[in-house]
Amino acid sequence: MCQSTTGNCNCPVKEDRLEVHKREGFETQLCLDFINNRLKVKSYSGSNMPELARYLIDVAANNELGKILFNVRERDALELKAEGYILEGKYPSFFNGVTALGYSYFVDQARRESRYWSNEEEILQSILGKPRKESSGRSLPGELSMRVAVSDDAKPLAQLYRKIFSTYPSPLLDSGYIEEVMTSHVLFAVVFKDDVPVSAASADMDIKNGNAEITDCATLPDYRGQGLLTYLIRFLEKEMDSRNIGCLYSLARAGSYGMNASLYNLGYSFSGRFINNCHIGGRYEDMNLWIR
Repeated sequence: MCQSTTGNCNCPVKEDRLEVHKREGFETQLCLDFINNRLKVKSYSGSNMPELARYLIDVAANNELGKILFNVRERDALELKAEGYILEGKYPSFFNGVTALGYSYFVDQARRESRYWSNEEEILQSILGKPRKESSGRSLPGELSMRVAVSDDAKPLAQLYRKIFSTYPSPLLDSGYIEEVMTSHVLFAVVFKDDVPVSAASADMDIKNGNAEITDCATLPDYRGQGLLTYLIRFLEKEMDSRNIGCLYSLARAGSYGMNASLYNLGYSFSGRFINNCHIGGRYEDMNLWIR
């Protein structure tokens, strides 16, 4: 796997892998995320956190993955920090009401440096320095409709995303992937014009821990400026509330004024920045964490 910190390469990309690793003192489920060149800890248990922290570094290095993402309970944080992990974000109520701390470890040390931090910080401060704009409560424009996506929408949805993104942090450009995840743990909300998707967003649900990520937000250029993502996110929030999912969060490209401003105006709070975190549009992007 290419270790380029820019993400600009033509290396073939492996499919992501979910693996369960059991060792004396701990058990963990891992996602080997080759699209974003990172190792994500999906779940963990056990008492030997230092050993687990070192083991993750070995797994990432052996698979040439440049970054580790590990959301841990606060009680486990000091042991991760002692092994060189860095706190990048905070998720209140992530574990069924218990706070999670988002720690990262940079196997590829060059990836630790953001080339865009200063500009991203200017964008963030310009947003936080303004009063929130209240939602007008107006209805969706009359020629448009909104609903939860079903399996027949997978191909049109993939076409929508391909029109907007050249690369994406998940296989979202593949209709087969969309159809698969919407039957298990991802709820897609879509705005249609004459049965053609023009804007979409999703909630990636962790039912066991009671949290969901608002993600996969996209609107065709001709339909921007109408607040369609605001309608979609509010719709998804109601759907998550009906499922008793209490923690909602979203990761927005730190260099995108529009998406960060939208989340701020929707009442979300800034809670950290993950450096060189996702591969979007041909390069690694820093991602701002927003919590409802």
